[in-house]
Amino acid sequence: MTDFLQLPSLRTLSVTDSGDAYTIEAESTQSLQQCPGCQGARLYRHGAQPQTYRDAPSHGKPVRIQILRRRYRCLDCKQTAFDPIPDLDGKRRATTRLVAFVCARSFSQTFAAVAREAALDEKTVRQIFADHVARLSQQVRFETPRVLGIDELKIIGAYRAMITNVEHKSIFDLRASRSKADLLTYFKNLPDKDRIQWVTMDMYDVYRQVVRATLPQARIVVDRFHIQRMANEVLEKLRKRLRTTLPERERLKLKDERFLLLKRPARSRSP
Repeated sequence: MTDFLQLPSLRTLSVTDSGDAYTIEAESTQSLQQCPGCQGARLYRHGAQPQTYRDAPSHGKPVRIQILRRRYRCLDCKQTAFDPIPDLDGKRRATTRLVAFVCARSFSQTFAAVAREAALDEKTVRQIFADHVARLSQQVRFETPRVLGIDELKIIGAYRAMITNVEHKSIFDLRASRSKADLLTYFKNLPDKDRIQWVTMDMYDVYRQVVRATLPQARIVVDRFHIQRMANEVLEKLRKRLRTTLPERERLKLKDERFLLLKRPARSRSP
């Protein structure tokens, strides 16, 4: 018969389905062979302690594992320790599988949604994901780009500064805000910032001030799409103002030719 949990270091003893959640009674498949303190092997059973852990959802339902965990005492150093259960997270009352579940889900769902699905407090979900991001940041080192881009995204009601590697067409970093204070601190502490030769941006003045203060060697290039948009806005205002000075026939004609004014010269010529 297949074990319900399918975790190598835990054996399922019973399964209770309450309709909206599973409660599992389980025991360790391993026993302590060596004292974690002095490495001695003279151990004896020193009672047991009931412990409850959360596991990843099963069949769309939260899972709670109840373990009567054996405790040992070392005859040499008197230290106590529990049965080793590698499938349990060392920092939280959760399985390593639940931690992996939360980390994976948090990349595509809100913390609140993940918390509801896993029957966890939202604060716990945030902390698990923060630990995961910290581990990833230690494993990956992004090379400071030669051509750096600064733009923004509106996420959860607030603007976030997005730093990009223009040459590689990839995201380099995403900041919690686009405030001047945050960006000044970020660029002052950016490793290898002397590599940056060009910075592309829109016409948001804070970006220009930050770059001039922290990257004096870099040349600033304003994104052409923002310039085009501003030019189009001025052209549209001029067209509307000109219409008010024309007779009705010419005014209607100019209205119909609005998009003709936005075309490139090569595409606006008659065949």
